[in-house]
Amino acid sequence: MDYSNTRYVNGRRTQNGNVRDPRDDYRRRPIEEREDKINRARNNSVSSRKKDIIDVKYRGSRFKISAHRLKVAVVTSFLATAIAATSIGIGLTSQIHKAQDAMVVREELKSYAQMVGEETHRTEKNDGYWYDTYDIASRVLEDEDIHKALYGVYKDIGYNKQNKIEQTDDVITNMKKIVTYNQDTYGDKPVYDSFNDYLIKNNFVDKEGKPSTSIYEEKMNEYVLGQAKINNVLNETGIKK
Repeated sequence: MDYSNTRYVNGRRTQNGNVRDPRDDYRRRPIEEREDKINRARNNSVSSRKKDIIDVKYRGSRFKISAHRLKVAVVTSFLATAIAATSIGIGLTSQIHKAQDAMVVREELKSYAQMVGEETHRTEKNDGYWYDTYDIASRVLEDEDIHKALYGVYKDIGYNKQNKIEQTDDVITNMKKIVTYNQDTYGDKPVYDSFNDYLIKNNFVDKEGKPSTSIYEEKMNEYVLGQAKINNVLNETGIKK
């Protein structure tokens, strides 16, 4: 550059009498260089989260993932697993309680199952067996808890669901006959025309008011369990029944 016409005015170098601004050198630089500096400055001032990128390799492929998002995903997965494990634990505990309750009911009704066994007889041709429902009815009436005794019979009698209902119906019919002909002995005992009549009068019915053996079993299981708990408390405290 020719500086023969260069002189200084107020401390600034001039050429051909024109005062030169030192910023002119910066303005003349290529636009690409200026944009590069601007981009570097912008990158240095962004949130740290943009920089917090890590490479993750999964099944042979590489991905760029925000470390923050990865942490959130891990925590979320951990919580979901913990909740699922808790649900499984609750379900398992519930199943254990049901099994324990079933054992208690079976133990409470054991004497009635034995009674049914004693009143079960082989046929003359020894090709089957039959129940002496009249004797069973008499023994149910003699029990201090008729409802529990009848349920114990129901649980053990019969060779299938339908036969169970038929045999229980025979027991209840015979109970009515015994009470009717022995008023002096059983006059205070309840009588029912049939098993369905028993279910209806004791409110073992569905939402439509129809007799339901499933509701009968559910409610009687609760009843037997409740009686067992009361008896345990009485035994522990020494209070006489």
